[in-house]
Amino acid sequence: MFAAKWTAIGRRLAVRGRPNRPPATVGQIGHRHILAPLAATALAGAAVMAGVAATRARGGRRPAGAEPPPHPPAASPREPEPPGVPVLLQARMLARADAVIASLAGARGAPDARTVHAVRKDLKRLRAELLLFGEILGPKRARREDRRVASIARQLAHARDAEVMLATLDALAARHPRRLGRRRSVLRLRKRIAREQSGAHSRLGDPLARAQLLGSLVTLRERIASVDARSADPAAIERAYREIYRGGREACRSALAGHYGARRMHRWRREVKSLRYASEALSKCGSQPPARLGKLARRADDLGEMLGDEHDLVVFSQWVRAQPRKGPRKFRVGRRARAELLRAARLRRRELRARALRDGERLYAAKPAKVSGAAARALSSR
Repeated sequence: MFAAKWTAIGRRLAVRGRPNRPPATVGQIGHRHILAPLAATALAGAAVMAGVAATRARGGRRPAGAEPPPHPPAASPREPEPPGVPVLLQARMLARADAVIASLAGARGAPDARTVHAVRKDLKRLRAELLLFGEILGPKRARREDRRVASIARQLAHARDAEVMLATLDALAARHPRRLGRRRSVLRLRKRIAREQSGAHSRLGDPLARAQLLGSLVTLRERIASVDARSADPAAIERAYREIYRGGREACRSALAGHYGARRMHRWRREVKSLRYASEALSKCGSQPPARLGKLARRADDLGEMLGDEHDLVVFSQWVRAQPRKGPRKFRVGRRARAELLRAARLRRRELRARALRDGERLYAAKPAKVSGAAARALSSR
């Protein structure tokens, strides 16, 4: 007799006759019924699921006095340390270079005036951040990269200069509507500047010129990315910030002493812009920047705008003096119109200079060591 006939399956498969009896369970192993263990397992699983549901309903809290779980959860892996300020500053410079490249590469044809203005502001911010990064780069390399950014900005200066000249002329005509707003020679001059502005923007649409400009920007980005900022000392950024403030303070003292030359005032303007953008960069890199950095950035922004308007009037006056006095009427500026334009520009420069000197004295009242202390607190907040 086969063993299968002594099992339940054998009894069910019996063809004739009465099913055989199951074998006796005494002394046999492996024929125990499995329904009881399965039922016990199912009941235990249901109890566990009911406990989980009750715990979730209570908000995941264990009742007071209850025993802790036998196996506590494994410890979470150690969180990585936050990046230092040199790394964050390098990331900001790379992102700014990417934004400039995308703005110029994505423009169809010649970029408009708004795009050129935004790109030039980004390049100024990049120069200020490179100044903060100067000690990390090294003096020679920092000067080389600064000259590279300045060269890129000069390629965009023609379109921007024509726009500034037009805005300066409109502002002077609005301040003196009787003497300048209705003069025919002034209106002809405005048409000339508008034509020069459109011609300067069309030169930016040249594919070869744009390719050269984008190539310079890509090279600059690669040079910035090649710096190992992880091993840089944050104190180097603090020292660079102190030097930026000290340079603007010296230029302000020179202006307060009566040195109003165009080059000296333009140098002071560059130092004020660098202070503004450097303060903004440090306030963005620190997790809890001191309020002094934000106040310095706002005051430097206002002062930089005044000095920028003063510089635009200087450039405009030089351009008016260079215009021919003889020749075809559409190319020359009349004697009276020339005198009125120069006089209006001189008066406006005097007003702006007086306000700039007053605000500059207040901006640079603190000593460099005190200002660098605010930078040190911003760096240590990481």
